[in-house]
Amino acid sequence: LFALRVTVTNDATLLGFRISHHFADGKGAFDVVQAYCDTVAGKTIPTITLPPDVPMSSLVYGEDTLPKSVAEQAPYVHPRDNFSLGLIGYLKFLGSALYKVIAPKLGLEEPGLEQFVHLPAAYVLQVQIKCQAELAEATKNGDLSEGASLQLTKNDVITAWLLWRAYANVPPDSGPFDLVYSFNYRQAISQPAAGTTYIHNSYYNIWVNFPSLSIFKSLPLSRIALEIRLCCVRNKQPSAVRSSLEFWEKHRADFTAPGKRPYRMDTLPVISPWTTFGYNDLDFSSALAVGEKGSGKVVFTVPNAMLPMRVTLKPFSLILKDGKGGYWIRANLRRSWWK
Repeated sequence: LFALRVTVTNDATLLGFRISHHFADGKGAFDVVQAYCDTVAGKTIPTITLPPDVPMSSLVYGEDTLPKSVAEQAPYVHPRDNFSLGLIGYLKFLGSALYKVIAPKLGLEEPGLEQFVHLPAAYVLQVQIKCQAELAEATKNGDLSEGASLQLTKNDVITAWLLWRAYANVPPDSGPFDLVYSFNYRQAISQPAAGTTYIHNSYYNIWVNFPSLSIFKSLPLSRIALEIRLCCVRNKQPSAVRSSLEFWEKHRADFTAPGKRPYRMDTLPVISPWTTFGYNDLDFSSALAVGEKGSGKVVFTVPNAMLPMRVTLKPFSLILKDGKGGYWIRANLRRSWWK
């Protein structure tokens, strides 16, 4: 379930943590790393307990608080609108995913290219302000009704910017385009008692639907960010979390896969934000030799998530903070998309 590899070089110490994704999500993984850091520093860590022996859906609490400008009913919020049930759909998705892995090795498709992109704090803030101003102007002109009062987050604009740039050189067509966005529902469930914790995987994929790639490419950056914000606002409502968990609990023994609606692997990007995990605040100085105190602070984090057999998705991106107000994006895209 948990492995640690330490590599010592002349000018850096590399700590590699590996945790089963079925056991812990990104937040759970960070909690484990933080607990290890606190342990070597002699600090008290939360007591590990067993998770509640009840369906997770029964732990959801609170009432929905949708803003007035957001409609209550919307498609593609419930997983039944996005995922198919049954062996045929599952095998189809598995075959498509494996083809994307094997085809580049056989020369049938161009290979992927994984790179890091850095977005400085000032640039992210500039884009956020510009997008918010465009939405305000659209509302003033009567061109925007739903979501008119929403404030875009930095995650919204970074994700929108990433999609916008990634597909800039992809020819538009009428085929489907959906963003698969990793969503953590912990804020909607009862938390463990103070001083205790249990490790669990508390995320599922939500879908930001665009009717087609052509329509997506015709939208300004501000509207793409707004669609992402609307999707997050709807999906974080307690009723949405409860119904989603009930769906997965009911079908936990069934074969599930994307495919309730048409999809294409190249236009089904998966993006996972790790921006709430404070890796840059961790300090492992206590584990270093005497006289090196203060030099064990984390300066760079390399996030990763992969399927069994070390299969990586494409297009797939992880977003995390750089510790200085900016952001790093680790993106795996088609090679030609990087032009």
